[in-house]
Amino acid sequence: MPKVSIIVPVYNSGKYLKTCLDSLVNQTLKNIEIIAVDDCSTDNSLLILMDYAKKYHNIKVYHNRENLGQGASRNRGLDVARGEYIGFVDSDDYIRYTMYEDMYKAAVNNSAPLVSVLLLYVMDDIDLKNDVVLRSEPIVYNPTNASG
Repeated sequence: MPKVSIIVPVYNSGKYLKTCLDSLVNQTLKNIEIIAVDDCSTDNSLLILMDYAKKYHNIKVYHNRENLGQGASRNRGLDVARGEYIGFVDSDDYIRYTMYEDMYKAAVNNSAPLVSVLLLYVMDDIDLKNDVVLRSEPIVYNPTNASG
């Protein structure tokens, strides 16, 4: 069983998709599955996904028969996910290479069912970090340790 299933809904994100997929296939946490759900893209997104799936055994590509939207595409990914934990990445985003290892360790070490990270907004390779609060550590939520 994979430690983490990462679900990526994809719709016409060919311009950013390789960067996204590169950040996923280069994760330091190696026991992951990447589930990409193409939502009837009209650009080259599906071709990019198929190319990556040929190169990387842990990428699975699904193609919706009709455009269903991001939520339904994520749900389709949930239907086939086998991981101990589930992660989501949008197809026009990319992540730190250690992100899922850091989050997995935080979840296991704290017996937490939910771990989150904050965002760093980037537009056309310009860091907009002044617009968002950043944390270097994952945010852990464990209801058994929550004070009420």
